[in-house]
Amino acid sequence: MTVYYVGNEEYFSLTKAKAEMRRTGLPGSKVKVWANGEWENCGEIKLRGSNRCHIVGARNSNTY
Repeated sequence: MTVYYVGNEEYFSLTKAKAEMRRTGLPGSKVKVWANGEWENCGEIKLRGSNRCHIVGARNSNTY
C-alpha cells in the first residue's frame, strides 16, 4: 500500500494528494507500507512527470 502525505494530511489516492498540493501549495511525500508494518520512504510527490519509485533490495522487482 502506498500512503501520500501533504502537510499533516494523509491520502491513499495520488490524485487527491496532487489536488490538495495544488490547492494549498504545500509539498507532498510518498511512503510505501509493507504488509508486515515496515515502511520505506519513496521521496516527494511531483505534480508533473512520473512518481514511480524503485526500491532497491525490495521483495520483488516491481516499481512503486
